[in-house]
Amino acid sequence: MRRAYVTQYSPEPIYKPNTTEPMHLAVPFIEDGQTVYQTTQG
Repeated sequence: MRRAYVTQYSPEPIYKPNTTEPMHLAVPFIEDGQTVYQTTQG
């Protein structure tokens, strides 16, 4: 069985409770259907 980390599929940022700090390693990668995240790896 493979487990999924469900927050990686959230359409909106998930913030730490009572803060504006994102949970874990939140990185925006899609905006208006276009990929906006660029990796530093080739």
